[in-house]
Amino acid sequence: MNLIGLPKLTDFWTAHPRSRRPLETWKSLLEKNTFRHFAHLKQTFGAVDYSAPDTIFDVGGNKYRVVAVVNFETQIAVVKAVMTHEDYDSWSKRRKK
Repeated sequence: MNLIGLPKLTDFWTAHPRSRRPLETWKSLLEKNTFRHFAHLKQTFGAVDYSAPDTIFDVGGNKYRVVAVVNFETQIAVVKAVMTHEDYDSWSKRRKK
């Protein structure tokens, strides 16, 4: 799968150095695989949810969230945001209103 939005990842792990290794692992898994559908994505990542239009990945043992739009047909994932779990909770509450 092709990943768009690398600067969002690198900016985040620069600000949060402990996130670098888990985010690099997430990035590598995403880029090395072809995912046909959400269930296939979930088999690989386990902790991933879908809330249209976003796919939300739990990364680093539930410490970080990557919010992306994943297109299985074109094999492109666009990173919209990278957050700590706490920041994601606030973002998620605002989103639901």
